[in-house]
Amino acid sequence: MFDVDVRLSHFDREVRKRVAGMFPAAEKAFDKSGKEFRKWFISQRMSGRKAGNKGLYKRSGNLRSKLTHKVLGDRLDRLRMRVGWFSAPESRIAWVHEYGMTIKGKPWLVFRLLGPRGKDYGMKKVKQVTIPARLELRKKWREWLPQIKRTAAEAIRVVARGG
Repeated sequence: MFDVDVRLSHFDREVRKRVAGMFPAAEKAFDKSGKEFRKWFISQRMSGRKAGNKGLYKRSGNLRSKLTHKVLGDRLDRLRMRVGWFSAPESRIAWVHEYGMTIKGKPWLVFRLLGPRGKDYGMKKVKQVTIPARLELRKKWREWLPQIKRTAAEAIRVVARGG
């Protein structure tokens, strides 16, 4: 009879190293996907009305420049990403363009009307303005979500394989 001594310390270290690398890999994949979504969304929905009456023209560029993404969480099971406008003035403007709204004057709304290529149509005086919902951030985000999840899952698989 003889004894066999099996020590799993090397195996255990390797498993711990790979598990520890999963969170940074997923976080990096989320960040990359957030940048790609932001770039795509700005080009498709905030650079003129490419899809009929959907999308916004660039006026000052504030709404475009303030669209950001945040990767949040301190562990793999708490990791998430938020995309949107996180400062007060831009978030209100984006909300109006996302959901639509009728803005009523007290008693009038007076504003300068500019065309899509900067053409000046002069001052307008109206009782109310109806802004249709044309941004569609939520809809486009839901369309991109499976791709973002696949990218993060693939990054985790690469780390788990030891790559």
